[in-house]
Amino acid sequence: MDSDKNSDLLERQLKILGQKIRIDILKNLDKNAKPVSYSLLQKQVLGSNPNSVNFSFHLKVLRTNDLVETSDDGYLLSSLGKKILGNIISMEQILNDQDKSIMIRTSRYSTEPFNLENIEKYLVREGEMELFRAKQIANEVSERLSRTEVEYLTTPLMREYINGILLENGLEHVRHRLTRLGTPPFEAKKLFNDRNLNPEMFLHELGSDVSEQFLLLNLLPKDLADLYLSGEIILLNLNYWSLRPLGAYINTKTLLDGNSKENLANIHDSNDPGKVFHLIQSFVTKLSNIHPYISEDILLGDFDSTLLSSLKDHENSIFRFLASELLKLSYKNSSYITNGPALSLDFSFNKKECINEAQTFLDCLNMECQSNLMQISPLILFEYSGLDLLDFNNNLIKNLNYNTLYYSKEVTGLLNSTAIGIKKPTSLKESSPNNVILDKILINLHKLAVNSNGDDDHFEESLCEKISNIFAFFDIKKDLLSKKLNSQKRWISTCETIFNNTPENLIENSIKSISFIGLNEAIECHCGIELDRIEISEKFALKILGIIKQLIIEKNKDLGENYVLTQPHHLIDFSNNNPFDPSMKAKCYSSSIIRQETTLPIDKQLDLFKKFQSILDGGNIFYLPDSQDDQSLFNLLKLLKTSKINATFPK
Repeated sequence: MDSDKNSDLLERQLKILGQKIRIDILKNLDKNAKPVSYSLLQKQVLGSNPNSVNFSFHLKVLRTNDLVETSDDGYLLSSLGKKILGNIISMEQILNDQDKSIMIRTSRYSTEPFNLENIEKYLVREGEMELFRAKQIANEVSERLSRTEVEYLTTPLMREYINGILLENGLEHVRHRLTRLGTPPFEAKKLFNDRNLNPEMFLHELGSDVSEQFLLLNLLPKDLADLYLSGEIILLNLNYWSLRPLGAYINTKTLLDGNSKENLANIHDSNDPGKVFHLIQSFVTKLSNIHPYISEDILLGDFDSTLLSSLKDHENSIFRFLASELLKLSYKNSSYITNGPALSLDFSFNKKECINEAQTFLDCLNMECQSNLMQISPLILFEYSGLDLLDFNNNLIKNLNYNTLYYSKEVTGLLNSTAIGIKKPTSLKESSPNNVILDKILINLHKLAVNSNGDDDHFEESLCEKISNIFAFFDIKKDLLSKKLNSQKRWISTCETIFNNTPENLIENSIKSISFIGLNEAIECHCGIELDRIEISEKFALKILGIIKQLIIEKNKDLGENYVLTQPHHLIDFSNNNPFDPSMKAKCYSSSIIRQETTLPIDKQLDLFKKFQSILDGGNIFYLPDSQDDQSLFNLLKLLKTSKINATFPK
């Protein structure tokens, strides 16, 4: 009798569930942890055609038979409904497995049968989903595949199928975690066909794309990644951003002293050219061991008065060898750098008598550049006092017309071609003369002006918010570099021998540069006229940089940090060509404080520039007017020296 009663109940339930729409209602309710309103449930089940069936009738049948419950907030699955739905899904899986012929080609180029458990594990392990939710998605994938005629799928296609279902279920954050890194075949083909890329560079470009995607998708919080994608914040060397500091200052003597037991006196007094060649080779090798940990350039301080002066009275072949080795190093590491050279050499003229050695070396460097067709020379940092040792007829000045930055030691401390010229503000920690620049992060002032639409308060509020974001970027980079570098034996050794510090303290005490692009464009957009044409524009430009500087001072005071405000250089015609931001696409920005088209006479330009120089902590580059002949350039450099301009860069 009981058996007959159970059979009747089973037959009744099977009739109730014999229509697909009712099973779909149960499945959709199962996906929602909270009650669902009638209209939303109807849309989820029937999609864009809600009147295709009598939805209320089918819902009423399920309610009447205790499979669905109601509350003030809507409909939800009953406990009985959950149990029956679980059995229905199990039956579907049995039928699917029996008739399953779909094969999956894996990333290992082997094929294996479709397995529901693999999807569940994938969603839990990589998507960080809870198991019950992963089972629901996996079952939906299986059910949909069973309704297709697909017999063969690659792993990437299966991931796309899963991602589509995740998006439909409002699980975009999970899909984000599952995004695969790589370059689209179309882009890879373009790189492959680029005749300017050798095989090593081709592989580097492909790897760089993956590194950038990994940073933006997995290492940075979404809100910060969006700031980069929108063009509001500019990060340099995105491929190395999580892997390396930006630049480094190393006094040449530190490398020489750590190079071998033989010191500078041995080089100077040695009559054995072979020994000197060997010491130079060891010196360059030591330098090349540091370069893999720096994403842009290394500046060798006091290069002339330390190394070149020790080569006094040696043959020109020694200077040619040194120039050749440094040029090779610079060229090798510049192959992947777009913002400047990989090596900077400081001619500080601490020893006045080394002018002849400087002349010889620069002559050799010039010849090597021409003979080897290597266009990327180290940046030469030439202290203004060196001009006092010259007259216009001296050939040294002619060698300095290319890739040379002139600076004043009186107002500049640490110099670096990535736009760091620190005037040693009191807010900076006392640290070793050798140091690293953690990074240089730029705020797009033009974008800020466009978004503020002429509202001063809105502009200043947004500016403060973006500077706070930049502080957050630096905190993240410190953590990422610590994880990546602090276990590297060569990096640990470099920190101890070159920087006289531990990896942790070096990164913590590193210089952190905050900079900007689009200053002139921002002022013109916000004030209606360029900063060099009217006092109100000039005042607003000084005001916004003053706000940034004050935020930096407060940050350094509160946390004992080493933040500095620097002017961008080596970013001439910096292009924010970002497909995610069409309004700024292909917009180029100059790194000059004063726009190139200015009609101000040179003395007025210098007066204006010095107002900004008083705010900036470093990288204060005054760009000379175009078309300077040798005599005019020489005279102008003399003028800049007496004008107390921090540094200048001929165009």
